[in-house]
Amino acid sequence: MCYLCEPEQGRCIKPGNCDEANDFRLKPVYEAAPVMLEALKEVEWIYAEREDDGCPCCGLYKRDGHSPSCKLGNALSKAQGKEVL
Repeated sequence: MCYLCEPEQGRCIKPGNCDEANDFRLKPVYEAAPVMLEALKEVEWIYAEREDDGCPCCGLYKRDGHSPSCKLGNALSKAQGKEVL
């Protein structure tokens, strides 16, 4: 469904336009995704050069990995096709 749909009511306001609307609205997001992923990777362990090499979101150390609730860690995992808890 697309932004024209009302999923809670199980209907589309303009049937047949969902794919076209989604393609148009999401194209910039799809095109930016690889760049956003690289940016997230760069800040993931931004402090790794120093003694306090914690994640800027969850604060856990690189050697221990991210907290299960870390938004940055989960975003990176999801973008790389890994399962997120």
